[in-house]
Amino acid sequence: MKDFQLPDFFNHLIPIVEAQLFTPVANNLGNPSITTGTVNPGVIYIGGTYQIGIEAIIPVNSASGSGVGVLGQLHLYLDDMFPNTLGQPLIGATYTPSKAPL
Repeated sequence: MKDFQLPDFFNHLIPIVEAQLFTPVANNLGNPSITTGTVNPGVIYIGGTYQIGIEAIIPVNSASGSGVGVLGQLHLYLDDMFPNTLGQPLIGATYTPSKAPL
C-alpha cells in the first residue's frame, strides 16, 4: 500500500459501483423476458458520526429508461453521536470496562 499524501478529505472517500438488474420470470404472459436495470457509480464520504453518499443512476438499456438520475444518501450514526443515551443497549446491562485497555 502506498501513501500518496492526499488531504484528509480524500482519505475518507470510498468509491462504489452498484448494479441492479431484473429479469421477469413469472406473470409476464406474452411479454419477452428482457433484463432491465441500472448501474450506479458513486462515492461515499465517511465521517466520525455521519456518512454522505452520491451516485449516478445509469440505465443499462432502453427498456430501463433513457435518462440519467442521481441518488443521494445521509446516514447518521446515532450511537456515536449520543453514546450515553441512544448508544446504550436496549436490553441487558451496560458494559463498563474495569481498566483502560492496553
